[in-house]
Amino acid sequence: RIGLPKPYKAYKNRFCEDTNSSHFVNPLKRYRLYTAANCLEECAVDKMVALCGCRAFNDAGNDTICSALEMLMCYIPNRHRSAPFLIENVTSGPNSCHCPEECNTVTYTAALSYADFSSDFEELQLSKAKVYPNVDNLR
Repeated sequence: RIGLPKPYKAYKNRFCEDTNSSHFVNPLKRYRLYTAANCLEECAVDKMVALCGCRAFNDAGNDTICSALEMLMCYIPNRHRSAPFLIENVTSGPNSCHCPEECNTVTYTAALSYADFSSDFEELQLSKAKVYPNVDNLR
């Protein structure tokens, strides 16, 4: 997907961020790469650190990691309450997150396929090596 940078509006009648421009400076502190998703995640973590004084162990950043008690009493209940707010108020409101979409994005569609675990040849080799004496259980 390719959108034109300012002064043109792209997605949802908003400006996009030209992250490929030589003048682009990544505004994010927690992520090396700017994406709208990283921006929203950083905004959410910043709000939680401001509210609880700590971050979850898997959140990006160098802030203090929440104890189990802080996670239960502050972080978890408030993070779930703030998720709809973040989605609805990405570009408007007093506590909004200014997270424009990137002008150039690539999206991949995932697909799942599956097959039996082993072939007849693999079964024979595993049986000969006595790795699996009963190859009936391999499939």
